[in-house]
Amino acid sequence: MRLPSGDEGRFPVGALIAIALVGAAAYGAYWFLTDQGYLGTAAPTASPTAAVDAAGEQDSRPEWLQGTDHVLPAVVPHEDDRMPDSYVLQPWVWDLVDEDWELAVLRVGEGDQYTWFSDVQELYLISPTGEHFTVAEFDTTIDRDVVHWDPALTVAWIKRSDGSEWEQVIEFELLTQTNTYDFGDSAISTANRIEGGIANVDVVGAQPDGLELWVSYDANGAATGVFWRDGETWKPSLVQDEIRRMVVQGFSRDRGVDAWIDAEGGRAVFHGEYIDPDIGTVTDHQWVVHDLLVDSFEDDAVVATPAPGCSPLGGGHAGEFDGDRIVAVCDGTEWLLDPYELTEPEQR
Repeated sequence: MRLPSGDEGRFPVGALIAIALVGAAAYGAYWFLTDQGYLGTAAPTASPTAAVDAAGEQDSRPEWLQGTDHVLPAVVPHEDDRMPDSYVLQPWVWDLVDEDWELAVLRVGEGDQYTWFSDVQELYLISPTGEHFTVAEFDTTIDRDVVHWDPALTVAWIKRSDGSEWEQVIEFELLTQTNTYDFGDSAISTANRIEGGIANVDVVGAQPDGLELWVSYDANGAATGVFWRDGETWKPSLVQDEIRRMVVQGFSRDRGVDAWIDAEGGRAVFHGEYIDPDIGTVTDHQWVVHDLLVDSFEDDAVVATPAPGCSPLGGGHAGEFDGDRIVAVCDGTEWLLDPYELTEPEQR
């Protein structure tokens, strides 16, 4: 059943059939009596790494199933032959899901590029050995992609893209197929709060302290802030207020500033430029050095640059570090800049 909002998914349920295969009656009875009550065609055996049980017989089930009492569920009948074979997602499958599994939106066709953007769009859970399980079917009026997901919480954050500069991100509960539009416990910058929820946020990675680092950005890709997720808890960073102040003072072309972010190293650098409106050139800079592990920052850092207009390699919030230096593009050339010791820039 597709829910009215168009964001919730539905399980595609094949027609229930009686399984009466000579030599496979035991399997047929097992599938028929599963507590789900809906089955597709018989599931073929995958090509797993074979295991040997106590009786010396090989276990031909996928490796992630070996050691359990389960067999692969039935195959879901194709609604579109261009989509991969998939299996009924029975509840016990979630008990075996861990970080080695993948969650992905797959779509085929181009639609009419006016009222819909693809022909079919579905969310799949993919096992370590490649078996696909259909989680949800989405309508095709907008593209959806998984930003991040947490298998322990059975929650995903899904981006809705229609070509606009602000892409809404929704928290999607995988078991109940329900959405939370205003997630984040107010940890996300107010610059990223749009009508109907949150937009333009992405996960950066895990820090050494175990916190999961996220970044928010404006329509130009410049960072509006960083924040953290710790399980079900969201935590704002102090630097978001500093970035907001820089924007108010004119050190931004939109709502954010350039950023270099290193989750593994627990550090970030932010850079704003003031463009004099009378002459249209950069007349001032502000550099901010942020310690992500203790959430403290210095707003008066000095960074030597070879030319004005240096920007992060890879985009406004995607800047990378090379050792203790940040990688910047200045007048079309890559340079290594030192935000800590004020040493001279080096051409990369």
